[in-house]
Amino acid sequence: MLPIKLRLWRFAALALGFSVLTRHGLASPIYVSDAGDGTVKVFNQYNGLYMSTWGAGFLSAPTGIGVDASNNLFVADYNSGQVFRFNSSNGSYEGTFGGGFLANPFGLVVDSNDVVYVANPGSDDVIRFNGLTGNYMGTIALGFAQEPIGLALGPSNQLFVSDYTGGKVLRFNSQSGAYEGQIATGFAQKPIGLAVDPNGVLDVYDSNNNQILKFNSGSSGYLGAFGQNYAVAGEGMAIDQNGMAYLANSGGGAVDRFNNETGAYMGQIGAGILINPTFVAAAPEPVTTSLLLAGTLALLARRRAR
Repeated sequence: MLPIKLRLWRFAALALGFSVLTRHGLASPIYVSDAGDGTVKVFNQYNGLYMSTWGAGFLSAPTGIGVDASNNLFVADYNSGQVFRFNSSNGSYEGTFGGGFLANPFGLVVDSNDVVYVANPGSDDVIRFNGLTGNYMGTIALGFAQEPIGLALGPSNQLFVSDYTGGKVLRFNSQSGAYEGQIATGFAQKPIGLAVDPNGVLDVYDSNNNQILKFNSGSSGYLGAFGQNYAVAGEGMAIDQNGMAYLANSGGGAVDRFNNETGAYMGQIGAGILINPTFVAAAPEPVTTSLLLAGTLALLARRRAR
């Protein structure tokens, strides 16, 4: 048996190794709603490898999807008019909310306080819920949006809403619900997916022209476009903590990846596994605890074997 100090040093090295690996994205999941079979499919954010399938038997036509830092995964279901909550670490079902409030929900985002915002084109508004209790918290955008589809949260309490029919992106204060103006008018035609990167750049997927438009989320200034003609029929978007942009390519049965700074195409995730991907969500930060626990248990098992 190894001396106790040597065993402790080896354990520390193992833990550090798992931490380094996860901080490079090896345990950072990408969650994709797949309306083709009513599931959520999970992929490795770093290498795109398939990890798991969740939600079978619960979801019918999953659309908007959001994940928080407390192991909660929220999925809007278009057909049932509800939001389903799952454990983002293992996929276990944890409940539903929104029934009676939502009609054909589409985009979904969740903020750091676990407030869930759901685009509700059935009544042309955005509805807020407490993601932990499911309690209704009010309505935003009623009377402003003709057909709210996609949602994104900005760095300064901004809520961005893509108005598919209106051909624009609306900006509201996410806390008060106050209307703050428009973005992308004259640029976007039939916008759907929205996402904000770590630098405050707002991405807007323009489904009419099959491209991603970039805007300053604060000043609303136009910054350029990328991704032209990669998506057959793109829908939801996400951007991870490393600045990688993801576009659910429902027509192509995959998720397209781009470098959000340069616009360079970085390949696909889920080709041959996804059927009809609608929306995508990136984990807010690398998951380290579960892997560190796995490493600890493996080390203890080896110790006992000796």
